Amino acid sequence: MQRYKIFTKIQKTKSHKLSFFNPLSYSNQKNIYLCNLKFIYKPIYQQKMKKVLSILVIALFAIAMVSCSKVNDTEKLIIGQWQETEVIGTTTINGVTGEPESMLEPDETTVITFKKDHTYSSLWTTDGGEVASKGTWSVQDNTLTMTSESISTECNIDELDKNNMVLSYHESVVESGLSYSTLVVIKMKKI
Repeated sequence: MQRYKIFTKIQKTKSHKLSFFNPLSYSNQKNIYLCNLKFIYKPIYQQKMKKVLSILVIALFAIAMVSCSKVNDTEKLIIGQWQETEVIGTTTINGVTGEPESMLEPDETTVITFKKDHTYSSLWTTDGGEVASKGTWSVQDNTLTMTSESISTECNIDELDKNNMVLSYHESVVESGLSYSTLVVIKMKKI
């Protein structure tokens, strides 16, 4: 099909008549044919490359939009007031893992408010009083980073929907020759 288009263009552009079945029958016609083939083939090649590049640009743009929308969707779900419902810690000491246990006291509540401007405030309440803190938050990939007074805590976002959020993080300490590592899982509900 393309060969026919090339021969048709050669016949239309040159005053010499070329035979469709034998375009190289004369040496003079051979030079005309080869010269024109370069000029005709190049635009066809360029058109194909433009199509390939256009498809690549569209694909990259689509990937970028999906990535951005995922972060924006995650951020939209996080914004609001959340209350801790369960905090479970599993401690490992020198490679020996203990049983998971609750780290939330019965009279203890923590409410965290994530705002659109990427600031947060938290209020921890017990029968002994209240402790308030403020800071900033950000999301990258599946990691929620909360920074307060130059101390950052990075939590993995294990589950997130419009009503529930599950975060987890590790704490590690070496003390008196013993290696302590605690996996903390925080379950929260939107209020």
